[in-house]
Amino acid sequence: YLLKDGTGEFNYGDSRNVHIEKALKIMQNNVFSNLNLDSLSEKLKLNKSYFIRLFNSKMNITPKQYYLNLKMEAASSLLTSTSLPIYDIADKLCFYSEFHFSKSFKQHKGVPPTEYRNNYRN
Repeated sequence: YLLKDGTGEFNYGDSRNVHIEKALKIMQNNVFSNLNLDSLSEKLKLNKSYFIRLFNSKMNITPKQYYLNLKMEAASSLLTSTSLPIYDIADKLCFYSEFHFSKSFKQHKGVPPTEYRNNYRN
């Protein structure tokens, strides 16, 4: 993702962008973990509220939604490239249950995981 300041230009020297870049890397490296905003902001040494506002202003999405999007992309990949059962995929991505995962996946992709897998394979 290209980070832009309010003028539409990327400002490489802006320390706020460094925080966002670190956050993106941490989230991407922890897609198979249960990362929360408290631990993420602690790793970045930022106040949680400030981090959420900063992330949202730079990325036009909340950190929580961005992280969920990463998980859903990983889920899509696992559904289409493996034969893992849905409950194993849910467990790998640290969802509370197979049902929680299925509900989140359907909200994100518009179809349940099983249907998504079947559509991709057909």
